[in-house]
Amino acid sequence: VTREEKILMCVNGYFGETALKAARTHKRNIVLLEKDYGEAITPEDVEKALKENEDVRAAFVVYNETSTAVMNPLRELCKVFKEHDLLVMVDAISIFGGAEINMDEWGIDLCVGYASKALGGMPGICPMGISKRLWKILDERTAEPDAWYLDFRTWKKSIEEMSAWGHPHPSSMPTHTVIALHKALKRVIDEGLENVYKRHRVFSAAFRNAVKAMNLQLVAPEEYASPTITAIRLPEGIPKKLIDGMLDNFNIMISGGLGKLAGKIVRVGHMGFTARRDHISRTITALGYTLKELGFNVSVDAALKAFYDSI
Repeated sequence: VTREEKILMCVNGYFGETALKAARTHKRNIVLLEKDYGEAITPEDVEKALKENEDVRAAFVVYNETSTAVMNPLRELCKVFKEHDLLVMVDAISIFGGAEINMDEWGIDLCVGYASKALGGMPGICPMGISKRLWKILDERTAEPDAWYLDFRTWKKSIEEMSAWGHPHPSSMPTHTVIALHKALKRVIDEGLENVYKRHRVFSAAFRNAVKAMNLQLVAPEEYASPTITAIRLPEGIPKKLIDGMLDNFNIMISGGLGKLAGKIVRVGHMGFTARRDHISRTITALGYTLKELGFNVSVDAALKAFYDSI
């Protein structure tokens, strides 16, 4: 996408905002579709934005907005993008390996995943999917890119010219991380993709039911709830105490809020290897007892019952 062509940036959280900053840093021509934290980007939102900006060339969306635990309806969004013949770029970092992503069928041209998180490997490298259409555009491109290392043609050249002697990349790679990615992929394939996706769906829904049984408020509407992370609203000052208490007393690490939700929520991941009964039941127990220590009237037994009744 050249600097003259318009990109529809769909933003509904901290990581969408981060991508927006990157696009602005590279002086891209941006059409902004912005929703509040905790809201999803809907096909109707996209239709309206494209009706008002008929010359948009490409679209970007975060599939799973980790800052709010909202999973945007990517399949439905891609239908609209496809009807308008847009190049489609997707940040799937926190859901890659945890929910279905069908690049060819949905019409995605660039999809960025991650080696750890839902896939369960080690952090440090990003698996990426590139469509045939995008490769054709890159091969025919005459404009100078903004970078050498991040130019996909640089990587393609290395694959074509250096694969024969075992170096299909333009620089040295973290070999241990690549090996870990291979192991993680094998584990996912052995379990079966549909089984992995189902495991994430079942245990995330069960965890949300446990949270509701403690009379806590979720950030994401159930319709758009993420299968890999849950965000919980809490009174000011409580998130840090809860995070510290769970880590100090139970050796369980959860996260705080980002951007507009900093200091207002906690985020609990249930992805990859941790999307299992034992891990989540221990987290529920730690969450409940720590909240009780902080003065909350919650029932750990009721939360665990809601969890086990849901799986």
